[in-house]
Amino acid sequence: MKAIHVVVLGTLAAPAMASGLGPENAADTSNRLFEEAYRAGDIETLASLYAEDAIVVAPSLEIVSDRPAIREFWAAKMEGGTRSLEVRPINVRVEDGKLYQTAAWSAHLEAAGKVNVFDGEMTSVLVRQKDGSWKIALQSFY
Repeated sequence: MKAIHVVVLGTLAAPAMASGLGPENAADTSNRLFEEAYRAGDIETLASLYAEDAIVVAPSLEIVSDRPAIREFWAAKMEGGTRSLEVRPINVRVEDGKLYQTAAWSAHLEAAGKVNVFDGEMTSVLVRQKDGSWKIALQSFY
């Protein structure tokens, strides 16, 4: 299995998230919103989870920056057969206004009539927005 480490600097956006959520609940809510949007193939909701100036570093080390490019990146993953992405938090802490999360992830890729499962680890840094939501500002896969 291929391991990928994801570093998310910034914020997972969860506009409906209450500003008073503790770090574990905020991370869990953000992860669930991401998973649900991905599973539903809802690229617009998925893209809205990112800050306007967010950056994604793909496993290929391709750097994808800004929300429209990130929308295209995830749309290509979906079109390529990746059907789901699940995140399981391992550790969450808050420091200097940022939420740091270490998690494991798994993805299901359908190709040639077969389903392959890939998994890895993810490290995220989420930053609270002025409205109390969290958005992804940087996400890096290894």
